[in-house]
Amino acid sequence: MRAIKYNFSKIDMNKYSFAKGIFRLIGFSFEDIKNKRYDQSIGTSQKGKKICERLKVEAIKYNDEYLANLSFLLKVYFNLLISISEFWKLCEKAEYQDAWHHLQDALNNIRSIKSFIDNESQLSIDRIYTYLYNIEKLYPYAYFLSIEMICKKRTCSICKKSVFDPDCTHMAGELYWGEMALEVVGDIEFIGTSLVENPMDKRCVIVMNLEKNKLEEGPFKAVHCLIQNSKGPLRNFDLIITKRKLPRSFYNSWSEDSFCPCGSRKKFKDCCYDKEFIFNPHYQLVIKEPIKLTL
Repeated sequence: MRAIKYNFSKIDMNKYSFAKGIFRLIGFSFEDIKNKRYDQSIGTSQKGKKICERLKVEAIKYNDEYLANLSFLLKVYFNLLISISEFWKLCEKAEYQDAWHHLQDALNNIRSIKSFIDNESQLSIDRIYTYLYNIEKLYPYAYFLSIEMICKKRTCSICKKSVFDPDCTHMAGELYWGEMALEVVGDIEFIGTSLVENPMDKRCVIVMNLEKNKLEEGPFKAVHCLIQNSKGPLRNFDLIITKRKLPRSFYNSWSEDSFCPCGSRKKFKDCCYDKEFIFNPHYQLVIKEPIKLTL
């Protein structure tokens, strides 16, 4: 059972002086996101990933698995910054549905880092996770499509042997010499799909009708409120939700199959469609201080 925790401060900067560039580029990319220079941030992060690859090569050369795995986690951190940049790029165009996938990428990246790091305050991992998790809660998605299938073949991504082979000593999800061991499935037999509330992968969502001239009233109104009223990315926020009473006629233009405006996450036709008045969630966004990067 591998239960190793990693600390970014344990990189020997005297031995691997070029690794200082990794943290400089993290700082540059972070500030670029806060200043809405998304393409520049993505380019900077791509450069950082190349230095991480060099660090991995050097670590393997000196038989240092701990450092090789640190290089992997730093590379994941750059992927996190890229995902946040892509998310905000789309949100500023009100492409909230497409942005959802980048938000999930960012959350997966930071959860992966959190599971291995011994100090979550490093690189502000704890604060960034809370920020992303709170954005996820603003989305209206309540149910997700989950694929049911039978996997007849499973092989290890590292040794290429069957995961049931006694000679395969790798555990899925653990790090080995700068790589994460994964189970590669093959000979898949699809059975069907089902709607679930808490899948491991939340990317498969039901597409919603989105009228860009009615964003304040649509299903993504909370996300829209954040994007329009925050002073930029990576700022902590509180969302205060109250209720306001509106006549049913206010929603005459809403589709019966849209989410109910009361916020129940049920279809309109199955919830408040026939009521005289509807209590609509009213969102008040309280923007707080920007997240400060701790290196």
